[in-house]
Amino acid sequence: TVREYAILITDFLIRKKVKMIIIACNTVAAAAELQLIQKCKPFHIPVLGVIDSGAKAAFSQPMRSKKIGVIGTLATVGSGAYELAIQELDPEAGDKLKTSSGWVDHGGGNNV
Repeated sequence: TVREYAILITDFLIRKKVKMIIIACNTVAAAAELQLIQKCKPFHIPVLGVIDSGAKAAFSQPMRSKKIGVIGTLATVGSGAYELAIQELDPEAGDKLKTSSGWVDHGGGNNV
C-alpha cells in the first residue's frame, strides 16, 4: 500500500541521514504523514507535508469568502486530511470546503 511504501522509503532516508523529509505527494501525505512524523521524531528529522502547507497557503491569500476547493485523488480527498487541516486553521471554512477527485482519477491529469 501507499503507507507501507512510504514507511520503507522513510526508513531508507533515515539510514542515509537526511536532514529533512518533504512529502511532495498528497496521497502519501494523506495516507502516512502522521506515521512518518512519528517515525522520524527520534532522529530529529522534520517532516513537511503538502497538506498542511497547502491549507496554510490558502489562508495566506486574501479571500472574499471562505470557500476553498481541493482537487485530488480519491485517496487524498477520501482521507479527509484537507478538511481537518483547514478546520484547524478556521472552523468556519471547513463547512464551505469543496473537494473533487473525479477528474484526476479518470485520467484527466494525463492530458495536461
